[in-house]
Formats: sequence, C-alpha cells, structure tokens
Amino acid sequence: MILALVNIGSETEQIEYKKSIGELKEAMLSIAAILNKHQKGKLYFGVKNDGR
Repeated sequence: MILALVNIGSETEQIEYKKSIGELKEAMLSIAAILNKHQKGKLYFGVKNDGR
C-alpha cells in the first residue's frame, strides 16, 4: 500500500481542519464562527491543523 501525505496548506479564517469526526462538536462551533464572520467557509475532516 502506498500512502501519500499531501499538505493542503494552513488553516485560515475561512478554512478549518479537523483530524476526525470525533471533533464534530468543535467543528460545528468553528464553522458557525466562520459563517457568522465571513458568510462562507470550508471545513475539512481528516486533516491535521498544519494541513497534512
């Protein structure tokens, strides 16, 4: 099996990363804050805070 680690960049005010869906509560709070401030944003699961 080949596992490729891809870095998709750092978090920003409109992009939030969560390591797993185990962080669902934190993710909901984060996306609510993003939407309140910017009216749009992205939330990715399966990505560490450094973008890997």
